[in-house]
Amino acid sequence: MRRAQVDSFRKAELLRLQRANNPKHYRQTKKNYRQTESYIHLTLEERRQFVVEVAQCMAGWEFARLFAECIDKVHFNQLSPTRPSPSKRSNNWFLASKGT
Repeated sequence: MRRAQVDSFRKAELLRLQRANNPKHYRQTKKNYRQTESYIHLTLEERRQFVVEVAQCMAGWEFARLFAECIDKVHFNQLSPTRPSPSKRSNNWFLASKGT
């Protein structure tokens, strides 16, 4: 039942975006819907609970380390003011690797 409701909402939203004449937003939303389709049968609370259960299971593992970085690629500005330009990063890395 939940899946049918979410599918109906998503189709309506895609049609609305198509009529809004914003192809970039339409394509991104369609991509997001495609990538999350496997999880629409779960409520937000059920998805959060699943993440907590996985984290609790992994917390008992003494032999594993988990590293993660989350980036919203839609709004990611690779050349933000807080990051040096690629050429400057490359030069800094080169100097650091040479011990200078």
